[in-house]
Amino acid sequence: MRKRMIISSLTSLIIVTPIVQAVPVVEPYILTTAINTQPVEKHDCLLLLQNQTNEVEQEETTPPSAQLKEQLSELEAKYQSLNQQIHAIQSEGEESIDATQKEIEKVIEQLYQQYMESDEQFNELDETQQLEKIEQDNVYIEWQQYLKQLIDKQNELIASRDQIESEYQQIIYQLEEETTQSEHVHEKSEQLNQCLLYPYTVPQFAMESLFLNAEEPSLTAYLAQLDQYLQKLVPYAYRKLEFERIYQSYQRRLTAEALDQALYGKQQIVIDSLALQQYSYAKELSTFDVDVVANLAQQMFLKDKDGVKYLASYHELLNLKETQFQYFYAINEQVWEQVKQQLVSYLNAGQHTSEEAISLIRQLHQRYQVKLALYNDHQGIWVASNPKESGYIDEYFGKDLSEAQPLEAETTQTETTTLAEFTTSQGNQTTVSGDKLAYLKEKLAQQNKKPTGKNLPKPNGNLTKKKDNSSISMPSKNVKLPSTGEQQQATHIALIILAIGAVLLLINCVKKRKAKEEIEKIELD
Repeated sequence: MRKRMIISSLTSLIIVTPIVQAVPVVEPYILTTAINTQPVEKHDCLLLLQNQTNEVEQEETTPPSAQLKEQLSELEAKYQSLNQQIHAIQSEGEESIDATQKEIEKVIEQLYQQYMESDEQFNELDETQQLEKIEQDNVYIEWQQYLKQLIDKQNELIASRDQIESEYQQIIYQLEEETTQSEHVHEKSEQLNQCLLYPYTVPQFAMESLFLNAEEPSLTAYLAQLDQYLQKLVPYAYRKLEFERIYQSYQRRLTAEALDQALYGKQQIVIDSLALQQYSYAKELSTFDVDVVANLAQQMFLKDKDGVKYLASYHELLNLKETQFQYFYAINEQVWEQVKQQLVSYLNAGQHTSEEAISLIRQLHQRYQVKLALYNDHQGIWVASNPKESGYIDEYFGKDLSEAQPLEAETTQTETTTLAEFTTSQGNQTTVSGDKLAYLKEKLAQQNKKPTGKNLPKPNGNLTKKKDNSSISMPSKNVKLPSTGEQQQATHIALIILAIGAVLLLINCVKKRKAKEEIEKIELD
């Protein structure tokens, strides 16, 4: 009994190391990217377009995550290697800690038995004295030293593994931060690309790229230089629809029969602020849209004789076109003002005040629907137009619609480049600011003739001549839109299907008849 107690006491002195288990490596958390089908807000588009250079530079300078992932792989390999070494020292082979502890237990038993046989006084000692005597034995001391060496080596490996684990967690944090930042930049880049596809968007123009030769003696040559820059500053969707075209759509007068024919088959429409907001930058307002809205307003005027509502509808479209200008003007505001100042300086320095010079400037304004320089008859000099204004809004707000033009027959509407879409329904807008692409799109749209009938805005009866781009109240009453050709196209498709079915039926009948004749011949034979 005493022997067992001594062996148990000595065994408890052996440094016991807990069983080491491999810690699973934590994978870095990577955010998923969701596809955003909603249009980018106008304010966000302006911020992205005004700072698109900084966004691109940030995306280029963002450190790639491949290097961090490579470091993680290296640390993981080292971590697993250390785990194997720690496990081997703990329990694998004859030189492991577990095997050494078992050997020490055997040594204790052997020493105890040896002292019992060789030393008569050893049996008379109490347990504590016997324990001290065995601990002082050289054999036991050597085994303890050997065990300590194994444990020290294992602790060094554990410390190295803990250090690697700490580095691994730090890199995981860096990778998560880098991934989040990269996704943020990528999301901004996607939104920027989406904004660049909107019809009234233009790329940001570098001020350093603006160079107009002020020493050019020919006004025509100088305006040709300026024309190259205006093509980049003014989107095609804006300049192809003139303020005059809007005015003419409301100024002309049609008979009730002509209006019914033009608006036949159109769906009910409702104007809302969201639709107007999208048409101010993300959706194209075409001449077809303008004609539909003007015809609807005139049809309502013939019914209720409310001239205020008719005038409000006209002002609403003028305001909408002006907000389109303000949108792309804000993208390159400094460039616009610099262009105005350089043009005014050139005109005044060269004393270009003749009727021919004024006509050339007027033609330039008319082409781009933007007034840059205004001639002051009293002072005989050129002055820059007001900032953030197209220069046309006051002119057309002041025009009178009361004088009716002679009644004219309504012609069949074939222009369907963009259907009226003054609704809250959403659609992907893929128009880009380019003359050639827009021209091709118009041609293709005219060939396909597959318009989609959507809602258009209804004019507001409380709107006066005073400009107000931000507050336009929306009525809830609906009006029908003209037909866009879907029924005719569906009829054509149905006729084609019927024709194909008839041909297939005829072929089937011929085959059956031949088969019947062959059977009759066989029976006769």
